[in-house]
Amino acid sequence: MAMSKEVDVPRPIVQAPLHKELPVKLRVGRGFSVPELKAVGLDVKRARRLGLKVDERRDSRHEENVNILKEFLAKIPQSSRTR
Repeated sequence: MAMSKEVDVPRPIVQAPLHKELPVKLRVGRGFSVPELKAVGLDVKRARRLGLKVDERRDSRHEENVNILKEFLAKIPQSSRTR
């Protein structure tokens, strides 16, 4: 069961693909990458149980997303993380 009723489920920030001459544009992504989940101690199965979207195709690790996940995990009860 998703945790979205108690805590807002965060969305990841990714870089939009643009030409090299243009500045980087950030947008909301499809899901968190596996390296971002591992950085906060989650695996894909547990992240999906918490209601997080996971994009297994992406292998980049953005520090903004790691910080978003850390804040999210701090808000949810400890018992929800270990199920």
